[in-house]
Amino acid sequence: MCEAAIATLNVPLPPVDLARHYDFERRQLGGVWFAVDGEAAERIGAASRLSVEDTSAVPRLIAMLGQDRTTPAAAQLAGTDLREATTTESQRVENLGRFTEADLACQLAAQQALVRIGAAAIPLLMSALSADSERRRLGALKSLAQMGPAAESAMPTLRHVEKRDRSPLVRQKTSEAIEKIKPNRW
Repeated sequence: MCEAAIATLNVPLPPVDLARHYDFERRQLGGVWFAVDGEAAERIGAASRLSVEDTSAVPRLIAMLGQDRTTPAAAQLAGTDLREATTTESQRVENLGRFTEADLACQLAAQQALVRIGAAAIPLLMSALSADSERRRLGALKSLAQMGPAAESAMPTLRHVEKRDRSPLVRQKTSEAIEKIKPNRW
């Protein structure tokens, strides 16, 4: 068990102030390079250290699937004409893009960790399919799809989501996940 990694995941993320200067580093996950801030880098590192034994981290990883620090912060930019943006406004826009990347990297790290944990994560991933957050639902779908046939126990829930989710994107991604979990059998 990686208790230090789990402890890192349990620390709440601080709010984002788009006007502040942040240092971002480049981090590669799944063959893609991301700009990540220090807090995101710590979470990505913690998630990467988790293994099949670290089932107590599953609820926190599920929460990371929907990580979104930018939507609340984007309100700071509402009504800004970017063609006439000041240096401060330009910094805010740049930070918004970088924090969006960092959140995506955290979501990907959470997906990878959930796949490594495997079968023990499936019940909570199935519950996440009814979350309010579309990001969380999509992240849960990606994790289940990556598990492939090992996630077969999720098929009844996936069939329900495929027919009834309010998001067309989630319904489409559910169909794709079903195909990866149980191709040509349902």
